[in-house]
Amino acid sequence: YMAYTLKFASSTYSLNLFGHPELGYAAVWAVLANLILVVVLSAIFNGAKMSNGVDKTSPSDYQPEVNPARAVETH
Repeated sequence: YMAYTLKFASSTYSLNLFGHPELGYAAVWAVLANLILVVVLSAIFNGAKMSNGVDKTSPSDYQPEVNPARAVETH
């Protein structure tokens, strides 16, 4: 969204925080927004006692292959 509003002309985005424009790299603003979202949603989901899911990996998933595929050389 930030890059689109800048018409992809710049990577610096001005974000208004508490009435003050703050210039910053658009990707940094995006990472901060994602981190805030993760913290808030994690608190909500943990508070609602939602299931974390089940890990379905087994020890055999980590064993090396008996006959691993080999690269084919082409000339």
